[in-house]
This record gives sequence, C-alpha cells and structure tokens, in this order.
Amino acid sequence: MIRWAHKEKVNPKDPEGCGTPVCVIVDAKPTRFSSLCALTAFLGETALQRQFFMVQKGDCADASMTGTANYCAEYVYQLLAVDGIGHDWHWGSKPSDACASCQSDQENCCQTICMAWDGRARTFPSVCHAMELLHARTDVVVALFALGGCKQLLSKDTCLYTEWFDIDEPCQVRREVS
Repeated sequence: MIRWAHKEKVNPKDPEGCGTPVCVIVDAKPTRFSSLCALTAFLGETALQRQFFMVQKGDCADASMTGTANYCAEYVYQLLAVDGIGHDWHWGSKPSDACASCQSDQENCCQTICMAWDGRARTFPSVCHAMELLHARTDVVVALFALGGCKQLLSKDTCLYTEWFDIDEPCQVRREVS
C-alpha cells in the first residue's frame, strides 16, 4: 500500500474543510479514506447508518499492523496501537471559507454527523463544521464518527448497529464476496 501524505486534498475533489486522511475500522478491517468527507460519502453509499465508527487521524499505512492473516480478529486490536506516529498531527486546517464549498457538496460533506472525543458527543451540520472545532486538536488521535445527530443516535429508543457483538458474521462475508 502506498502511504498517503498527511495533507488535505489527497483527493483533489474534496471541498475545503474535509480534513486529512483517516483510517477507520469497517467490517473489522482497517479502511483508509482521503478525508472525513470521503468517509461520509462511503457511509451514505453503503447505507452504514446508525453505527459509530472508530476514526484515527492519518493513513492506515501509518498504523502498526501485525501482519497476521486473521485481520477480522487481530487487525482490529492492532490498528489503533499507533507507535507515536501522528500523535502531533492536525486533523486538517481551519476552513477559511465559512464552509461554503462544503455546503455545495451535499453527498460528501454537507451531512449531519455525530463525533465523539474526550468522552463527549457533538452534533455538527457538516464535516466542515466539525473541522472548525477539531482541526487543531493534536491531542485527539481517535474519535467516534456516525451519520446523523447525536441526540437521535444516542436516545434510548434508537437501535444502534455495532460490530462489537456481531458474532455470526463479523466481516459481513456475504456482502463482501463478489
């Protein structure tokens, strides 16, 4: 895997305010995205909603991997054991256009999201608005991310999907086999 540089606009199509590359555990496997906007688009396309994902700043190539073949079990636990790489990195730069370019990208950037770090969940109208608060937080290496508002996602009447107790098919084998 060719490592992505830790900079914004790894994908030139990302609007301003999308942030830098991130590594996310999806179906018990580390999956890299060029930005939080790319993650948002993926979650919308794959209908992975009402589910929180662990997001780490930086490319998955920066994460410490054991190299074992059983990635469904091993990689999940090894992924976030970053050997000091990226701990002082920013999540991106502060958006300078008041999120105007994000507002025009309804599929990738301008969706309500819930992010949690430091034990607190926060709702943002878009990825760009989250970046206004998160961009310089070098102390935050990992955050939780979901599509939708936190209040709705975390209410007692909402059913959240999770991989933590998905014993039958932790890697959703039927969906992934082509």
